[in-house]
Amino acid sequence: MLGGGRIAPRFAADLERWGEAPALIGEGGGAISYRQLAGMADHFAAALPDDVKLLAIEARSRADAVVAYLGALRASVPVILHSGGAPAGSVLDHYRPDARYAPDGTDGDWCLRIAPTPWECPPHPQLALLLSTSGSTGSPKLVRLSATALDANARAIAAYLGLTAADRAVTSLPLSYSYGLSVLNSHLAVGASIVLTELSVADPVFRDLLQARGVTGLAGVPHSYELMERCGLLANLPASVATLTQAGGRMAKDLAARVAAEARRTRARLFIMYGQTEATARIAYLRPDLLSRYPDAIGQAIPSGEIWLEHESGARAAAGEPGELIYRGPNVMMGYASERRNMADPPGADVLRTGDLAVEIAPGIFRITGRKSRFVKLFGLRIGLDDLEARFREAGVEAFAAGDDTLVAIAAAAQADLDKAREALAPLDLPEDMFAFVPLPAIPRVPGGKVDYPAILRAGRAGKSQPAARNPIEAVEQLYRRLARGAPLAETDSFDSLSGDSLSYVQCSIAIEEALGEAPEGWETFPLARLRSLARAKTAPRSDTWRMMSLESDILVRSLAITQILFQHALNNMQGGADLLMMLSGFSWARFQQPRLVAGESGAAFLDFARRYMSIYLVIMLAVSAINGEVRWSHQFFISTFRGDWGGILNTYWFIESLTWCVAVICLVLAVAPVRKFAARQPLFFSLAFVGTALAIRLIGGLLLDAPAHVFRSPDQMLVYFAAGWAIAIAGRELRLALFAMLATLSAMAWGWNDTHVAAMIVAAGLIVFVRRIPMPRPVGRAVGAIAAASFYIYLFNIFPVYVTDIILHARFGKFWLLQIAASLALGIAASLLLSHADELWARVRAWIAPAGRRMHACWHLCRYWLQRGA
Repeated sequence: MLGGGRIAPRFAADLERWGEAPALIGEGGGAISYRQLAGMADHFAAALPDDVKLLAIEARSRADAVVAYLGALRASVPVILHSGGAPAGSVLDHYRPDARYAPDGTDGDWCLRIAPTPWECPPHPQLALLLSTSGSTGSPKLVRLSATALDANARAIAAYLGLTAADRAVTSLPLSYSYGLSVLNSHLAVGASIVLTELSVADPVFRDLLQARGVTGLAGVPHSYELMERCGLLANLPASVATLTQAGGRMAKDLAARVAAEARRTRARLFIMYGQTEATARIAYLRPDLLSRYPDAIGQAIPSGEIWLEHESGARAAAGEPGELIYRGPNVMMGYASERRNMADPPGADVLRTGDLAVEIAPGIFRITGRKSRFVKLFGLRIGLDDLEARFREAGVEAFAAGDDTLVAIAAAAQADLDKAREALAPLDLPEDMFAFVPLPAIPRVPGGKVDYPAILRAGRAGKSQPAARNPIEAVEQLYRRLARGAPLAETDSFDSLSGDSLSYVQCSIAIEEALGEAPEGWETFPLARLRSLARAKTAPRSDTWRMMSLESDILVRSLAITQILFQHALNNMQGGADLLMMLSGFSWARFQQPRLVAGESGAAFLDFARRYMSIYLVIMLAVSAINGEVRWSHQFFISTFRGDWGGILNTYWFIESLTWCVAVICLVLAVAPVRKFAARQPLFFSLAFVGTALAIRLIGGLLLDAPAHVFRSPDQMLVYFAAGWAIAIAGRELRLALFAMLATLSAMAWGWNDTHVAAMIVAAGLIVFVRRIPMPRPVGRAVGAIAAASFYIYLFNIFPVYVTDIILHARFGKFWLLQIAASLALGIAASLLLSHADELWARVRAWIAPAGRRMHACWHLCRYWLQRGA
């Protein structure tokens, strides 16, 4: 299909060479051989009309995208690889490609949209690929890469990494990123295989994927390794992983040392690398054996490449002298494109001035010392400062950006411009901490009239050192810090990544509602940086106290369920709240603990549950036993519900026993590796199997055990509510309807259609199934949220108001049901607040005790000294 002097990279043209060897492997294990891949690529290319001279592909880590990319290369149709979203959309609108290939927005199927646009001059015959120079900012400036550059870079990487057909990579980085794409190209060049996934390295399932698919090489930017360390993957890499590579910015020395130590422990090779998109990804690499000797170096030039340093005068710098790093090699770009007509431009020289300052610390070994150009790298992202200013101009804002690899300062002469600049940056989802927004009386300029960017950066640093303005998500950060349990809080942390539970979810949801005006859909997956950007960009909140807020329906149901339980304990005529709470427990465990369970953390999840709730329950039981002078062993061993042992004040805790058994069941079931893998791959079918098993257990338990009230309270009977809640959290709308009908029928069979159990279950399950969010006045929402967040503590401490009102006061003064309910709510909410701040309170107590302890210790030593002298 090649013609007109066009060529394809050899790794794309020679796919058939590797025959039936696996090329692409899916998460589920399905493989596409090299022969099949070649056929699929040619089939895609055949669908491109002759007048398609530029193709845009959304570079998802999916076989569809890889097939289209290779098909276009084999047909010598230049490709723009992009990441999708608004920034990429503006680039595509600017260049008007003749065809676009991306997932359809409705059903997710990939769709080829062809809309040829006349060309003044067709693209240059050598042009193969266009990548963004600054993918984070959506700049229309693209790097033009030839087929020769792509192939040379792929083969150089394969050579210094020693890749063979036995190697297997994983798409741990986006294919629209030159580093991520180079992993694909270099493995295709040697007939190796690539596992396609869009899982984050922090996803608990990612490690299982590495192990199941026998991945041998893992690539990451510094932030990738931070995430791997935080989630435990770095310390628990599968034995198959033999090669680690890092690029995308300088890794902190301490992190690099820890990654290197883990690599040595597992006998994996760690390659530190350096490159730019303008060099098709790679310029230099540091051999693993040199890492301990030159820990902060970028290493040597890649095969077929050459590096040297130049002074500003153009003279070459001697060893040990700083200079701009210059690279020459066959992988250097053809040049930039800023307009459609630039596609036809001939290739430039094979020399790249990187804009980075470096020093040669040993013969052929280089270290980066600074950055000369108007690009910075923070959090592994390459940020074009000129591109940021272009965004500001498009928004009608006069603001300027200055920065280095630690901070970007945004300056404007008007506060309104600064606010608009902040809004213009919000869609990029960049970490808020990388910016300092500086209001200045006038923009500083040098005598020639140019903007004085160093002065802006100095002002930004000075502003950062001043006391910070009010943090709009301070309450959210405080809650996230408690979830982190002493670990440092990162801008990339989310509620999900911190393994939040149902009660903390309620607290965080309310805090985010307060900060943003409303909780956005899927906020639990948003990194802290994105929440901060959304809070900064939103308009000032209205001051009226009674403005509306909306809460998720399960939060309202949780609040109503615990309130109904209090009424039942006080008046004995409003049953059904415990059934609701059990269903909500299953709902919450599926929603918040499922990732941990399928990642093999069943033991840790159960211990967290025990630490938060069972420990308090055990203390209360010991206190009751001490008061009564009798130990109720059936309660101590959590078997009273099986025995029908309902006597005494501990009767109210049957729910805690049953819930503990239900939690233990799901933790034990998912501790079995085959079951865990099934649940991870087929969560819906696992949920249905769970409900079916719970129904069978309920039926068998009712037949075999004949204890009083057994049919209503024991774990084998309550498990079906827990399982149904789990399934409702996982299921789609149609299945939720079936589960709703099942719960209503079960409740009716157990209690009769005119019982409050049935009414409570129908109303509550109906709200969760049919209603997503419920609007209410803000004070009401805060009260509902406080009760829901403290629901388990209200249940645990309800025993004390019950004891005081029913046993002490009732005999003398009559029923105090309203006081009992109010006291239970107040005590539970207070306990929740106190326990959530336990770590902070303990730290304050230690800080208060420590000085006194040191003084006593000093006095003791002084007394002992005088006693010894007297002796």
